[in-house]
Amino acid sequence: YEMNKCIAFHSYKGGTGKSTLACNSAILLARKGYRVCLLDLDIYAPSFHLYFSKEPRKWINDFLTSSANIQDVMIDVTDSFNSQQRHTDSIKSNDHVGEKEVEISGKLWVGLSNPQKKEIFKLETADTNTKRQAIRRFIHLRELLMSDFKADYIIVDTSPGIRFWSINSLAIADILLLTL
Repeated sequence: YEMNKCIAFHSYKGGTGKSTLACNSAILLARKGYRVCLLDLDIYAPSFHLYFSKEPRKWINDFLTSSANIQDVMIDVTDSFNSQQRHTDSIKSNDHVGEKEVEISGKLWVGLSNPQKKEIFKLETADTNTKRQAIRRFIHLRELLMSDFKADYIIVDTSPGIRFWSINSLAIADILLLTL
């Protein structure tokens, strides 16, 4: 049976830890050997670019407005996370004899939303046709991650509250975890 799941983290208000929970869940699943796609769909206040210190060729915003393909949006962060983990482990202990490194055995990709105010504003003030196509783009996004990336899990961080882009993000989820 298919195990692919899309899990969304959501909250009524900001500051509840949903972004941190989404990131940590994605990393733990990848460590267990799963193929995980982590999406920063907190369109109004994206933060994953700070967590991963990466900049994509194209942003999720570009995909949602049909000006980018999924391969340009998703960034493979598996190796950078593994090297960061090795560095953290070496700081914790000078004695590496018998020490077991916990590396990601699966894959971890991240899709980032553009944090620039003008790009957030562009999505917020999108024309009626773009907004009408939004749910189709979200469904297409999920389908591409499942097919092209063979994702076992898609982890989604959403914008807090009930807003246009957060509702569309929630619509593609199989499981919704609310942080309070």
